[in-house]
Amino acid sequence: ALPDIAKPILSPNGRLIVGRSQMDGNTSLIIIDTDRPEARGKVIPLGRPTVASVKWAGNKRLLLQARLTRTFGDTEIPFLRLVVIDVDTGHTRQLDAKSKGFFAGNVMYADPAGSWALVSSQNSGFTYPSVKRVDLSTGESVLVEKERERVWRWYADDKGVVRAGIAFDGPRWTIWYRDRPEEKLRAIRGKLRRDEDSTVDGLLFPGNKGWV
Repeated sequence: ALPDIAKPILSPNGRLIVGRSQMDGNTSLIIIDTDRPEARGKVIPLGRPTVASVKWAGNKRLLLQARLTRTFGDTEIPFLRLVVIDVDTGHTRQLDAKSKGFFAGNVMYADPAGSWALVSSQNSGFTYPSVKRVDLSTGESVLVEKERERVWRWYADDKGVVRAGIAFDGPRWTIWYRDRPEEKLRAIRGKLRRDEDSTVDGLLFPGNKGWV
């Protein structure tokens, strides 16, 4: 039987499973070899931070978005940060360290070889998220798409190409969109009807087209 873990995720090659375990307020990642499920899993302690998300980057690295808090006066302010974890050694490294906003490290795409990832992050608490390509070995980032007014959600396709970002302004929405990598993003604007409570929930990219 597998250990008592939450939210298990299978590695791309199907050889490992990562899950979360919590005890006395501390969180750990448990990595299980699927060829030896009865063996004790590898434990990577994380401490007090809350895990917002975990994703595989290849078969040897994990991308962990941690939810932390800082206290300003009597108020606790949550913020997100991204780290990469080496599965073999358990070593962790912060990624995209120059992003200092509250919202950082949202993984849009991870290179199947585990070399890089696309993430959306705020540079500061007073900006909208931009998209960066982050080197998972060094932690350094390069800007891919600049921030745009009111765009909080960015999307990439399964090739690692930024295809769209969505902005909302009351009942109005704008999708910044491209069909192909060589094209510039163009604005597609729409408005929700007054008598409905629907919204733009997400995007899919079958081939060179985008579906809302």
